[in-house]
Amino acid sequence: LEQDEEAGTATIGLRVYQEEVDGEFVLKAQMIRTASGLWQVKEITNFREFIAVIMKARQTHLKTYLEETDAIWTRHEANVKSADRKLVETLHRGSLGDTATRQAMKKIIQEEILPDWKQREAELDAVPAPQAAQVLQRLRRRICEARIRYAEAYAEWLDTKSAATIHQANELLKEATTLENEAAILRRLQEKQK
Repeated sequence: LEQDEEAGTATIGLRVYQEEVDGEFVLKAQMIRTASGLWQVKEITNFREFIAVIMKARQTHLKTYLEETDAIWTRHEANVKSADRKLVETLHRGSLGDTATRQAMKKIIQEEILPDWKQREAELDAVPAPQAAQVLQRLRRRICEARIRYAEAYAEWLDTKSAATIHQANELLKEATTLENEAAILRRLQEKQK
């Protein structure tokens, strides 16, 4: 870019591709000529600007990820709450001792709740998670897995009325609830970052 023969210095531009920015950036390097006549990098003069561009891109990616996945989560939460209301209404109309009531509840779980959790999991997996959201992505995936396993165990219990099965279902529900609390805390922290 420029050279000062008398001072033995030069400034060069190094065009680099930065993946997170999905673009090129020109790093400006201050060079000095050594006693042997070779050029050596003394400093990168615009490194702060380079880091600022990366940080801005990271914030943008995080914001986009959070907006997309929050929309998925919210939409599916409404579906599951509606199915949960149906379960409660079914139980109010009958009793757990009644085979028809248990089968109606099992149908709601198998036809509404389980497919919804599986669809939520698939939709979340389809959204690329930036590095800053990897932990949240894993937490949400584990929540989906725990909720799916819980629903499967509860549906099985409606058939078998096995104490071991309901115990397993309750443990899975506790796990899912704990993970949901952790995800909510992490989500609030990430909200401050975007």
